[in-house]
Amino acid sequence: MELHDLGSFSKQGGENRVRLFKNMDFEPDEITIVTMLSSCTHLGTIRYGKQIHGYILRSNFHKNSFINAALIDMYSNCGRLDISIIIFGSSSEKTIASWNSMISAYGFHSEGRKAIEVFNEMIMTKTPPTKTSFINLLSACGHSGLVEEGIGYYNCMLDEYGVERVTEHNVCVVDMLGRCGRLSEV
Repeated sequence: MELHDLGSFSKQGGENRVRLFKNMDFEPDEITIVTMLSSCTHLGTIRYGKQIHGYILRSNFHKNSFINAALIDMYSNCGRLDISIIIFGSSSEKTIASWNSMISAYGFHSEGRKAIEVFNEMIMTKTPPTKTSFINLLSACGHSGLVEEGIGYYNCMLDEYGVERVTEHNVCVVDMLGRCGRLSEV
């Protein structure tokens, strides 16, 4: 099977990928499963995602933290934050990928305070935040109107957490300020 056989990111392409997934002559590995969940996330097709989730449970892949992170993303982007929360809460091992996915999920649903809670819980577990952690956190603050909190995290990224600011962080701050009519502060 060649990569172009997987189809484009369209409804029909998603159906082609799921059909190929179901008809594979070999057992899919973690990478294949994460790729399939990512396709469902981008397409917003929860039906296929649920089918893959069933396969994950039957195949005992649910203990893989990267698969759990992909499940959190898929359910959140398909409108099921409640299932994302359950998956995150039941994860026995939380990696930076699952923490970042949950912060992003809350941000996607304009639950900035919850995203901040997850970020703080991550810090309490001694999991160091990454560039992506702050992109997700700043975005969550912006989508929830938590401008002061977002600016506070932006200002302490390097000194408190050792994370260098990159363009994506600056874009989040501009978006955050723009959403509340404070672009003159940029």
